[in-house]
Amino acid sequence: MNIDPTNEDIVVFYVETSGSETMSFTNGTAPNTSTEGLAQGDTTEYLNTGFYKAETMNFGDNGVLKINYNTNNAQDTSRTAVPVLANQASLDDTVSDYYLVFYEGADNSGTFYNTDDADTSNLIVSSTAQRGTTATIDYNDTPVTFLVANDFGDLDMDESTIGDEWNSGETLAVTLVDQDLNKNSISDEDMVMTNAYNSTIPSLQVGSPITLGSSSLMGSGNASDVGMNVGTFNKIVTLTSPYAGVAHNEDTQFTFNGTTVGDARTAFSDATFVLLNYDLTEFTGTVTAVELVDASGTEVMAAETETFAASSVGTAGLVQLDTAFNAESTAIVETDTLHMNFTTTAGDPLVGEIGDSFYIDIFTFGDRVNNAIYRFLLEESDDNTGIFEGDVEFIMLNQLNVDTVGTFTGITTTSDSITIIVHEDMTDEDSPRINYLDLGADGVETQIADQVAAPSHSGVVTFDSDNYKTADTVVVTLDDQDMNTDSELIDVYITDVDDKVGNEGTDHVLDITFNDVLWQSGSDASATAGSPDDGLERSGFTLVETAMDSGIFVGSFQVPATYYDSGSATTVTTTGTDIEVNYNDHRDASGETIEVGDGASVNANTGSVEFDRNVYPVPWGNDTADERFALHATAAESTAWTSSHTATSHSLAQGNVTVHVTVSDADYDVSAFGEDSITDTTVVLKIERGSSSTTVATFGNTANPITETSPTSGVFEYDQAIGYKSGPDDSSCPTTF
Repeated sequence: MNIDPTNEDIVVFYVETSGSETMSFTNGTAPNTSTEGLAQGDTTEYLNTGFYKAETMNFGDNGVLKINYNTNNAQDTSRTAVPVLANQASLDDTVSDYYLVFYEGADNSGTFYNTDDADTSNLIVSSTAQRGTTATIDYNDTPVTFLVANDFGDLDMDESTIGDEWNSGETLAVTLVDQDLNKNSISDEDMVMTNAYNSTIPSLQVGSPITLGSSSLMGSGNASDVGMNVGTFNKIVTLTSPYAGVAHNEDTQFTFNGTTVGDARTAFSDATFVLLNYDLTEFTGTVTAVELVDASGTEVMAAETETFAASSVGTAGLVQLDTAFNAESTAIVETDTLHMNFTTTAGDPLVGEIGDSFYIDIFTFGDRVNNAIYRFLLEESDDNTGIFEGDVEFIMLNQLNVDTVGTFTGITTTSDSITIIVHEDMTDEDSPRINYLDLGADGVETQIADQVAAPSHSGVVTFDSDNYKTADTVVVTLDDQDMNTDSELIDVYITDVDDKVGNEGTDHVLDITFNDVLWQSGSDASATAGSPDDGLERSGFTLVETAMDSGIFVGSFQVPATYYDSGSATTVTTTGTDIEVNYNDHRDASGETIEVGDGASVNANTGSVEFDRNVYPVPWGNDTADERFALHATAAESTAWTSSHTATSHSLAQGNVTVHVTVSDADYDVSAFGEDSITDTTVVLKIERGSSSTTVATFGNTANPITETSPTSGVFEYDQAIGYKSGPDDSSCPTTF
């Protein structure tokens, strides 16, 4: 077949359904695909457009491809033939017929392919092929059998990717192994929202969201209602008939069979947030609004238009709906099936074809409400592996995110990477479970599933010490995996203006108290401010996660000297108080809301003062001859003693004694890493002789402060020189040394 070694050759095989000997045509010149537009079956057309019949080119038995599409003559119950193989168009073979076009892979290679650059083949396995039937492919009298078979699937939520347990914010790998989904061996395939995959898309459902069912209908006042099939677990529906809306701002209506208006009213009233989750991307048309009505079309909830006007959500999205239903009245029939109207633009109505796949769900969320469904569009790991991968993580509701709409509109409901909501301890039979409808090797569709517990945790908050003093640094540690809401970021919780960490009000995360009184700003209450930090917010306190997915949070503050006591409306000292940290654990290990905490004392320390030794030497003088100590026995001054002879004195210079006084008092160590001093007290140094005494020095005041020996020692030293005349005058003092 490699006719032209300088170019890529093209071969066209005409394969008959009977499997009889075929005709092949080769193009030995420039590639020419125009033959596909000619009358297929007229072999002279190929010969007249640059192709040559292989059988006339001395190939012998070579160059003959025979395909039997239905070797076993398989039939369905109506006795209609069910072939194993089918033809489809590709970029290189633009007509789906029995003329199969093959392109040479490279110049002079002699290897030919029936797939195009998009990895699309012109020969596929029929979607209706029956298990255990065969086709035969014969080239140059060398036949091979193609057997239709199914494989058992295996679904795994891989706990080894997360450690001991699945925590909020941690990504859990999801793997589906099923060769039935490996439909193209030369391409890695991704699940998509089409009829080819809809029944095999895995799903995870929490609670009871409102979804379409097998008896649901799609229609309007100007088009006949059409039915649909629905996936057993994933609730993806497929149109069984085409639908075309009329282009004049009409509503396209879907029925939630099995859910009444009254059921929906109850579900909405129990929820804090309601979301419409839908995908109509296989339809054409532009959605401008949605509304809920009863069977007669009476509106039960105001139409949602703002979201569609503000953002081009079009035919797919996650849209917040109002939780308020219109008041019950005789006009609204509570027992009617709930209907949803999709309004489209005048010139662009919804149009759907047979086999188009879509879904419409209504999610409800609240502190104790969680009803949603998630769909996994897994991706094949590589060409021809049959291993499809994705992941899932969950956000644990807490007192901060439960009342924030972004918590719920930010989830990912349909993707290879899913984010779900967990509202309480979900373990054992309540564990998040992924379901997959597997067509097994035995030909039976069977549910396979896997689940992993998503537990809530009991939070623990602690101080780093049992006792503090004024100006000590207090380290608060919170350990609660439920507060790790994002495993890719470091979570931080800041102090609000009401001096509580997190939200203002009672649903905050954490607070600090002195003697059971909230540490809050006195100035904000038009009272005397605490010092040096007037409340927790002004201290700059924040809870910062130690790592992206640790669930351990640390914050610190300095014990103030005074705080505002809201009970007495005065500023009081912290010394002698009990300090407490209180943590509101929104979900403990049992799924309940509790408060936990830790306590410590703010105490004053007993100071002490001491000399550096118990006995000191006696100082001596050198002022007069009677006071001097000669350097040696025969030493004598050369002249009469005057101050001018001091430098050449033969006597010892005056001998003062230095006394080191140490004051130990941790209460004065008020700078964490700075040098402190004592300036607000009085330390008196005296010399006593009998009943006589004299004050040598007074220090520890502003005039004569004493300084800390090191930044955190709490030890202060003062040095004082004692001369021989520093003591009190007394007749017992010697006059001659």
